[in-house]
Amino acid sequence: WGRLPLTDHKETEIKGSYNELDRFKFNYLICVVYCLFFLQLVFNFWEISNEPILEIILKIIGNIFIVSNFFISKKALNDLGNNWTAMDEYRIKKKQMLVTKGSYFLIRHPIYLAAFMEILGFELIANSWLVVIIGVFIFWFLKNHIVREEMLLEQKFKNEFLLYKTKTKKLIPFIY
Repeated sequence: WGRLPLTDHKETEIKGSYNELDRFKFNYLICVVYCLFFLQLVFNFWEISNEPILEIILKIIGNIFIVSNFFISKKALNDLGNNWTAMDEYRIKKKQMLVTKGSYFLIRHPIYLAAFMEILGFELIANSWLVVIIGVFIFWFLKNHIVREEMLLEQKFKNEFLLYKTKTKKLIPFIY
């Protein structure tokens, strides 16, 4: 993350913004998710299964999700190059281009998919039914953020983005 470009607001062409309440909700959600995860590691509650073979399968799937997250994120960040902007300061840069190749060929938001997979992966490793509750909240948050972000992309790239939307899914390849 240290190699990611810092925000230079002079480069901004179209700015999206979250109000203070939305920023608070976002930070609160992150804190709750991580606190719940660490609590699950100490106190095993809402277990999916105490069957050893199923626990191993859940841990394998969880680790696959987490490792996949790193590869998807790295590829997507490389594909974006200088077009990348921070989620909480979503914006369109003056010389920004619409990226539709590489990891953006099938879905429009691979970095968000990677983050979603990472969180689900940790929950599966914890062997907790909270994977469902946290998964729903994270999905809801990402869905709402994607709507905001895509409004800016439509404003900047107009028909080019609308055409790209018809060829791709938002977050989950072939599904959504």
